[in-house]
Amino acid sequence: VLERIEIVHTRAFAGCEILKDVEFNENTIAIEEHAFAWCGMASAIFPENLAHIGQYAFVGCNKLRQIVCAPTTPPAISDKSFDKDTFY
Repeated sequence: VLERIEIVHTRAFAGCEILKDVEFNENTIAIEEHAFAWCGMASAIFPENLAHIGQYAFVGCNKLRQIVCAPTTPPAISDKSFDKDTFY
């Protein structure tokens, strides 16, 4: 769990191949551009308060197979937040 993080800043975890499963805390409101680009995560759990996912936030995350989205209103995402190869 990423505790006490409100905003995951640009390139915060980019290229982090050892990152496997990510659960955001209830205070996370935004994931900025390229925050998790090219990392090794397999799953992500988005919290209720997540409002924004930036462009290319999960680009190159070819191992990402599961996303759980808790918000009743989905976060605003770019058409480039995930690339075409993320899910297949």
